[in-house]
Amino acid sequence: MLHCNIVMVHCHISTKTSAIFGAMQTVVRTSLKSGTPILLRPITVDDEARLRESIGKLSDRSRYLRFFTGVKRLPDAVVHGLANADGHLHIAWGAMDVSGKLPQAVAAAHAIRQNEVASAELAFGVLDAYHGQGLGRLVVTAVILDCLHEGVEILFADTLAENTKARKLLRHFGASRAGGDSIVHRYRLDLGEALDRIHGMKTPKALPTLVSTLSGQSDRNAGWAA
Repeated sequence: MLHCNIVMVHCHISTKTSAIFGAMQTVVRTSLKSGTPILLRPITVDDEARLRESIGKLSDRSRYLRFFTGVKRLPDAVVHGLANADGHLHIAWGAMDVSGKLPQAVAAAHAIRQNEVASAELAFGVLDAYHGQGLGRLVVTAVILDCLHEGVEILFADTLAENTKARKLLRHFGASRAGGDSIVHRYRLDLGEALDRIHGMKTPKALPTLVSTLSGQSDRNAGWAA
């Protein structure tokens, strides 16, 4: 099970092929409050090395909150599992900082289910240097919209009680406590309610375009409709 930790603004949609993205796909191009250019897109198995590098850049504290462990290097099987998203049983979206010569993965959200059921486990994380700029809300929104398209109705998330930022973000989407204990809190998120919450959100400014784009998809295999 993956655990969660949390801790753009104009945007347009473009479709392109490059060494960065691999196969042809639609991506959301936006920027942070700081002006840093960001690309938001689905995660694929080709991102394994990029994810490993990004996880290694988390602070010890953030890595502990995200994975419930203080180890500096996660097992290869765990990183492979994070990258091995098929868009149906494992839905994953990532944000990349493309301001430098090489793109850097800076945020990701995942929803994973074991079979054809209507619920999945949610996990998300943002690099320390990018906290407080709306990235967590954007990648979780992308996963929620994709989940609805793939027949997922409920998301569950486990987070440490001390992880106040993650708990706040989950509640912002309408999640409520569904068990756990004094150390680990379990949350339940109804995606119908989450969608209503998303439509009422005013920040980040990229959110309306993201919602409009992902809600307009007609064929998952063909990519997001612009």
